[in-house]
Amino acid sequence: EDVGRCVQVVGTEWAGSGSEIGKSELVSMGMGCRGSHCSEVQLVQMGISVDGSVYMESPWISDNVGKRYFWQKGQQADGLAADCPEGMAVSWIECQGKKCDNLRFYCAKPLNWIVDLAAEAVVTDWFSEEAEGRRDCPAKHVVVGMECQKSKAIWNGCIKSCADYCDNKRLRCRPILPEKSGSANRGVLTQSDLPANVTSIPWVAGDDDNSHFFSISSSKQKTVGAAALLCWALAAW
Repeated sequence: EDVGRCVQVVGTEWAGSGSEIGKSELVSMGMGCRGSHCSEVQLVQMGISVDGSVYMESPWISDNVGKRYFWQKGQQADGLAADCPEGMAVSWIECQGKKCDNLRFYCAKPLNWIVDLAAEAVVTDWFSEEAEGRRDCPAKHVVVGMECQKSKAIWNGCIKSCADYCDNKRLRCRPILPEKSGSANRGVLTQSDLPANVTSIPWVAGDDDNSHFFSISSSKQKTVGAAALLCWALAAW
């Protein structure tokens, strides 16, 4: 028997300088930006739990390494990019510095799901608060790393749109696969089980429904009837 599950798409609280997104213990599939130079960030997440007992933090990242100007205070960035340890995905994030200049994220293992290391990683396009102000991983992928575009210094002739404050970001994504099928997969949360600090949001790929349909089955067969239509409508998940 083929048993499918609906996976909700939700957004976390917004975080700015000196703050962190409240822990949702969910796996992330995208990121949103708002405010000048992407001064506030939000994680787009699936309704899939992570093992909240073990988190691994990334180094601080930014558009430059160390201090760009001698008068700057606070945490210095260690690099332009960072990745989760193998088998883990991004679950929450914190900001420091002016306009969320420095970012650090926390990784955890999805519960009853596997981050597929055999498949090639996908890197998204650059994004910021301009245009849609958000970037999601491809369908059935989760965020496993982030990168800030290197800024251009004034003394190198840059006056405007210099990518300061980690204004431009991109995500590194990998596929996620179920370890268990149907109701045996304890990682998939129902609407009522979702934490109170997240809200349902649409998927930017243009679906009319706010959930994705996973066909979780060893037989790989699609269900029939309404579930099959929902599965097909939602990017054939």
